Amino acid sequence: ASPARRTCRPRRMLSRGTFFAPAQDQRPPRHLGRLRQVIVNLVGNAIKFTDQGEVVIEVVEESRSADEIMLHFAVRDTGIGIPTEDQSRIFDKFATVEYRDNPRLTPSTGIGLAFCKLAIEAHDGRIGVASEMGEGTRFWVRLPLAEPSVAGHRLSSKPAA
Repeated sequence: ASPARRTCRPRRMLSRGTFFAPAQDQRPPRHLGRLRQVIVNLVGNAIKFTDQGEVVIEVVEESRSADEIMLHFAVRDTGIGIPTEDQSRIFDKFATVEYRDNPRLTPSTGIGLAFCKLAIEAHDGRIGVASEMGEGTRFWVRLPLAEPSVAGHRLSSKPAA
């Protein structure tokens, strides 16, 4: 399957996205709220570290069974990148990357990516990163989700009316 792709220019809001549309009088499963927080965090980081170029969100349905969908999504940017020596610890609590050559970047708290890892792994998913300095970064997530029709929900590319 080809990925669903959304591109935005840095420093601008995404104009389109995927909306959750619950079936009658049902609330979305909790993990979808956490997934939204993970995506917002990864996109926010990508925009923060990308002065020129693009930020791209890719979503691919890897597989589907009667009761589960395996979702793979990635947030890719053309930003400054993450040093190789920092990539192995980037998801640790309070881990930060120091960019001495770029003083405009304010130090982070180091909890955003740690939250992402905890949230994804709590739902039997995996998260990872690939990056090259000066080339950009690609964060990816593999996450099993309950089949929407089984769970009484549907995913749509349009907001519910």
